[in-house]
This record gives sequence, structure tokens and C-alpha cells, in this order.
Amino acid sequence: MIHGNVMAMKKVLIVLLFLTGFHAVSGQDKIVTRKSRFVNFTELGVLLGNAYQITNSSGYSSPVLSKTSFSVQTFNGLRLIPNLAAGITVGIDWLGKYQILPISAGLRKTFGLEKSNRVKAFLGLDAGYGFTWLNDEIPWQTIKGSINISPAAGLMIPTGGDAFITVSAGYKHNELTITQGTDNIYGQTSVNNNRYDRMSIRIGVSF
Repeated sequence: MIHGNVMAMKKVLIVLLFLTGFHAVSGQDKIVTRKSRFVNFTELGVLLGNAYQITNSSGYSSPVLSKTSFSVQTFNGLRLIPNLAAGITVGIDWLGKYQILPISAGLRKTFGLEKSNRVKAFLGLDAGYGFTWLNDEIPWQTIKGSINISPAAGLMIPTGGDAFITVSAGYKHNELTITQGTDNIYGQTSVNNNRYDRMSIRIGVSF
């Protein structure tokens, strides 16, 4: 009879652990199981700030009127050590009438216990190249991207499982070089370098 009760209690304990995760002693963090090394941050948000245009004729930098831009990105990586993951970040930045497709190497650093189910801080850093494949081809015009950099800091808010809601603020640098030619006999061309240095505000999900 005692043996039967022990076995029943073990089964109940296994079910409870599966449903609610492991618990430390009172006052410590709630623990959830995380078997996978895979890490994902998927975020959308806005880019705030001016664009600056540098012309080839004078080298003069002037602000270009630009509305708030929309941005979306996803980071997929693997944990190298607890609380640090490295991977690839792919996204789209809508900058006025142009679209940039940044493909970057990325790092994500979280703070606190890896298996903690409390609010945690995180840092992100992405650096790569912004491609222009999504822009329409126009005769006599070429559009080239450049290096992009995006550091950010934010909070990870637990949802009760392995996923977190993320809120972050950061900085995003993009550049576009637009070469506009003509079909006249003089073969004149103009080259404009648009530089975007903007604040990013994002919300998303991580698991």
C-alpha cells in the first residue's frame, strides 16, 4: 500500500513539473526547462529621425524630409554559452520610397539566470550589409546599399512559458547610394548618398 502511494505521488510530481516547471526554494526564481540551444528574437517597430543626403557635386550634407519608417527583423542563433547567443539577423527597413534588406551577423546577451521566468534585460548587436533587391528597377538608375549597424537594449517579459515579450530601444545606421544617369549625349550622372542614422523602437517575441 505504501509502495502504491509512493508511485502515485511520483506520477503527480512528474505531471506538476511538466506543467509548471521546476521551483527553487522560496524567494528564488521560478525555473523553466530549456532543452534547445536555438534562440529567436522576432521584432517589429519604427525608425525615428532624419535622413541626410550627400551629393557628389559639392559634398554638402543636407537633411532630407523623411517620415517615420517601419522596420521588421528576425534573429536566429545558437547559444554559445549561457546567456549569450550568436546567429544571423534578417529584416526589412522601409525608408521612404526605398527598401533595405539588411543581412547581418548578430549577438544577443541576456542578464540573469538563463532559466529564470522573471523580467530580464538584454543587449543586441547586429552588423552586416543592407541589400537593395526589393527596389524596383528604373532605367538609368542604380541603387546600392552599404554597411548597416544596429545596437539595442531592452527587456524580456515572461509569458508563463518559454517565450518572452520583448521591448527595446536602439540605434540603426543605413546608407543608400543612388546613381541617376541620363540618355543624353553628354552622359551626365548624379550620385546621391543617403545616410540614415535613426533611433529604433521595437516590440516582439523571443524564445
